[in-house]
Amino acid sequence: MPRLLAFVLAVWCALAAQAQDVFVDKRGSQAAYQRGQRADAAGRRDEAIAAYTAAVAADPGNGAALAARGKDYLAAGNRDSARADMEQAVRVQPGNAEVYVARAEFYSAAGQPAMAISDYSTAIAMKLERPEIYSARGGANLAAQRYAAAIADFNQALKLRAGDGEAYKGLGLAQVALGQPRDAIAAFGQYLAGRPDDEQALVERALAYSAVVDYPSALRDLDAALKLDANDLRALRVRGAVRERLGQMDGAIADYSEAIRRDPADVRLYVARAGVYERAKQYRESLEDRDHAVRMSPREADLYLARGGVYRLLGDNDKALADFSVAVGLAPTSAKAWLARGSAYYYAGMFKEAVSDLNRAVQLDPSDAGARGLANAAQKKVDEDRAGTSGPR
Repeated sequence: MPRLLAFVLAVWCALAAQAQDVFVDKRGSQAAYQRGQRADAAGRRDEAIAAYTAAVAADPGNGAALAARGKDYLAAGNRDSARADMEQAVRVQPGNAEVYVARAEFYSAAGQPAMAISDYSTAIAMKLERPEIYSARGGANLAAQRYAAAIADFNQALKLRAGDGEAYKGLGLAQVALGQPRDAIAAFGQYLAGRPDDEQALVERALAYSAVVDYPSALRDLDAALKLDANDLRALRVRGAVRERLGQMDGAIADYSEAIRRDPADVRLYVARAGVYERAKQYRESLEDRDHAVRMSPREADLYLARGGVYRLLGDNDKALADFSVAVGLAPTSAKAWLARGSAYYYAGMFKEAVSDLNRAVQLDPSDAGARGLANAAQKKVDEDRAGTSGPR
């Protein structure tokens, strides 16, 4: 009797398994998947998600439907559901390279470039060697700051499909980051030939031109970028800096002033405009900006050093010394802070104090020949004073 019972149970389990297989409707699942694809193409995301859900219900092993639904969930901002679908797609179809690409796209969108790189690499290892896959992995490498790897990927994408604009853009971005501005200029040139209205690419090429001191070309790109998007604060800041390098002080001040109007909380803008005012010998205006910067960031030693420098230009050595002393207190290991105060002491005729500060500056930065020379000059003055007070009466 026990043997008979065991046999009956085994037969029942086998029949149950077969029955389960019968309920997997692959044809219906594929039809629902196709409906989802059509709905996606028409921009009807909710309808597409419903169709993919039906496809998965008909065949839980339909990895393509899971991946497609995951993409729609991601586009809808439902990252948890997107992640669940992508993970399940890989589990049910581990031999399908496309589901790894889909999951890689999710990881890239979720700000997890290392995971994206891993999945793109798996897909490529499975012989899914398409140019867009290499470009996508290049983008993930770029986000992970793996610039050499990104360049290799974008070059491979271009090898597979010459003239791939997006690959040229990614290549240019990676080359800028890796300190290859001339190569970047060439790459952006290829990209912008087909997409002259890409404002971001124009700004990036302007930065590359600036790196090779081609400021007229940088200005031309920035002018074009701001015509496309007058609200690009970054382009406005960069153009201010380029105009300053070209000696166009009024234009630089105008750009920085407009940038400050739009973003009055950015201390860097006040610092930049103050520098232009100084070059234009508008010291009172520079001091106003330096004051503002110090109020915004009262723990930044460099801001006190800069304001102290303006006080010296205005002939107010006492206020300059006060600012330099604050800087020394905030940054006691800064050679330039000690040098600034030592210099102020020297030109105020306080040679003993100057010697102490300047020697400290030299200790912190032995390569500064100027500090060493001024320290020697201060010491000479101290020796002369000592000789004068101790000589015959």
